[in-house]
Amino acid sequence: MEINREISYDNKLIKKYRGFLGFFGFLGFLGITSNHPLGYLWFGWFSWFIWFKHFLK
Repeated sequence: MEINREISYDNKLIKKYRGFLGFFGFLGFLGITSNHPLGYLWFGWFSWFIWFKHFLK
């Protein structure tokens, strides 16, 4: 039961922030492919946010 509750909680969060995360993920992806320093910054922030949300609930 515990896992199911966490999954539904995550799904709500993902639905809420999908546009937001997608935007920053896309910015980071664009920046890395064009080798722009800001791209690495956005991508780093994006992956840090995912890690943070995943491990420190």
